[in-house]
Amino acid sequence: MELNLRNGEEVAAAFDKMMQKISATYPDAKLDGVLVQPMVSSGHELILGGRQDPQFGPVVLAGLGGVFVEIIGEVEVRVAPVRRQEAEQMIDSLRGSQALRGARGGRRADINAAVEALLRVSQLLVDFPQIQELDVNPLRVFAEGEGCMALDARIILRKD
Repeated sequence: MELNLRNGEEVAAAFDKMMQKISATYPDAKLDGVLVQPMVSSGHELILGGRQDPQFGPVVLAGLGGVFVEIIGEVEVRVAPVRRQEAEQMIDSLRGSQALRGARGGRRADINAAVEALLRVSQLLVDFPQIQELDVNPLRVFAEGEGCMALDARIILRKD
């Protein structure tokens, strides 16, 4: 992964460097392409995800994302599928949710977009039980009306 690339020349150089490393480390690897996306630095970070729990079936989680999930370690977990009101409560109950609501003069975050993303993750886990684990971290939540964007995601499928 390369960050803070400012122009096409830097992107091309990073691509060449990455391909050299990959072919040296994994000579039999077959790549279908690479993903290039814009550098995003504004907004608030959340983590959304879930897994197939042996006792409860699909469960979904939401928490403060990025480094905060590691530092604070606070997440809200519910059995999927969650309804809109439950998804709103999950996000609202996080200790850092005041920042999403525009604490200390900050812009209010697009909480509705984050709730919608959480509802979709929840339904995805219900509809596709072969998804063993799913993590979106971070989900960058922009200012109200500007939506949100998954910056990194991981899905682990069941082997059977």
